[in-house]
Amino acid sequence: MKKSLGALVSFVLIYFLLIPSVMASDQTKIEYLITTNRPSWERLIDTLNQDIYENYRIPSYYGAQNLRGKQLNKDLYTMRCLMVYGTPQDIENNELKNGRYRFFGQTMNGEAYVNELFPMDAWSGGYLNDRNWVPEPWKHGVTYRGGAIKKNDITTAIDSDPTLRQKINAAIHTGLTVFYGNKRNAASSNPFDKIYDETRGATTDWAQYVHIIQPPTEYTWGMGVMFHSLNGKYWYKTVPIAPFALELPEQKQENKPQPVIDLIAQQGEYNPALMVGEKDTYSVLIKNTGDVAVTTDLVWRQDGKQIKKISITIPAKGYKEHAITFTMPNVKEGTTIKLEAEINPGRNKPKSEKTFANNKVTFPIRCLGLDQRKQTGGSNPYLTK
Repeated sequence: MKKSLGALVSFVLIYFLLIPSVMASDQTKIEYLITTNRPSWERLIDTLNQDIYENYRIPSYYGAQNLRGKQLNKDLYTMRCLMVYGTPQDIENNELKNGRYRFFGQTMNGEAYVNELFPMDAWSGGYLNDRNWVPEPWKHGVTYRGGAIKKNDITTAIDSDPTLRQKINAAIHTGLTVFYGNKRNAASSNPFDKIYDETRGATTDWAQYVHIIQPPTEYTWGMGVMFHSLNGKYWYKTVPIAPFALELPEQKQENKPQPVIDLIAQQGEYNPALMVGEKDTYSVLIKNTGDVAVTTDLVWRQDGKQIKKISITIPAKGYKEHAITFTMPNVKEGTTIKLEAEINPGRNKPKSEKTFANNKVTFPIRCLGLDQRKQTGGSNPYLTK
């Protein structure tokens, strides 16, 4: 499938109220990212099936009903880009805690679809990164909802395709960051606590630990669970798996195209020759070709030695002139003094100029020697008695 995402996917930030009777008002929200250019409800099944086939090589994965005859939940797709079948009431003995069900409904294959917002049963503190997660739980007799975990077609596809595995690991890392990272750190079962160190998780092979119960696509979230053993009992952790094209807000900002800026230094006023002691004005004209104003540094040098430095602001698509007064020093006649002006000499205001090759302009000034002309009237301004 040729993805109709364009260069980037836009996202909407949706806030869900959580546990209002328990949590303070500034802690009753969680950020949830969904794609805005996702398929319409009418095209959803066909589009996702094409996407699933491209990524996992599994044909006709989704249907309007799952294998147990439950209808696809339109509300959860519309609100949260989740592919859930049925309702919480379709799960036998579904636990309700703090207004949240443990399971949303069912997956396409009829498994219980876990709710990542359900409060943790227990938490001893620390980070998810440091738990001893069971690798390939389908090989170790791990049970989930009363049945043994089995390797499914999604995991088989991931194991046979290194590129897909890389995409899945990145999507798991993003999902863990959204729901369990970037929050305050505390050792409790509070769902808003920071329990995932996103600075370490980007290189982890999460695919070996996560039993994926619903696969992610370009447009929709996937869901999985992973397990660790404590006191002879397996504990599971819900793993939201982000859409492949999803970027976190800070990533989007980093990847946002930066404005093209080019600062150009040009000669303004210029006298190419002076006598010893003679003064004149020299100016540099700075042109900004960009669409934003730029504040940067301007330095003047004489024979490579800095003689003046200022901060200067050049308007967008505009000019700014700066002038200095130069006095020819007492040097040998015929000597050339090199006066130069350079804009953004540190190459850091901004860092992303189109080119730095045109940031400097040179004024070669030749010394004409001493003024030996006879003076009439007043005294010679260049010689002393």
